[in-house]
Amino acid sequence: MADGKGDAMRIKALVTVTVLALMSAVLGAGSSVRAEAAQMVDRSPLSGLSFEDKPVLLEDNGAFKDLMAKVAAEAKRSCGPLERYGWEVAEDDQGMVDKLESRVTAFFKTERFYVREAKASIIWNADAYAFTADKGDKHLLVLLSISPSPTRERASDLVVLICEAPFAVKK
Repeated sequence: MADGKGDAMRIKALVTVTVLALMSAVLGAGSSVRAEAAQMVDRSPLSGLSFEDKPVLLEDNGAFKDLMAKVAAEAKRSCGPLERYGWEVAEDDQGMVDKLESRVTAFFKTERFYVREAKASIIWNADAYAFTADKGDKHLLVLLSISPSPTRERASDLVVLICEAPFAVKK
């Protein structure tokens, strides 16, 4: 996602699908949204990615799972257990967005995962990026997206979704 010229477009553009998924996840969570704020995590169990800036563990009413299943299908993968992380960032804080995105993508390269972009028709805009990360018997699908927060003015959410994504079995 950090290719220089496209960075400015990424922060301005919004992915409708992720916005809808995030809104339905937050709105579907109802009164448990406050409880979720206390559930900050240090590390992704699936990937081993550690978080310097601790994200909030996001609830899912099925929208995130559906989104990742569609991305996985187009990448000829299946999406198993799903992790959902979110950071609230100021709308104009491109530095924070770049830092988080860089750390996520750098982790997989540093840990010698084979990283390959996962293009999917459902990801039609520049502010979302999906990739597969394979290393030995670990097969993951990762989606990073910036979207406006439905709960706050002048803020956005950076969402990172990670699922186990083995290659789909041919029928």
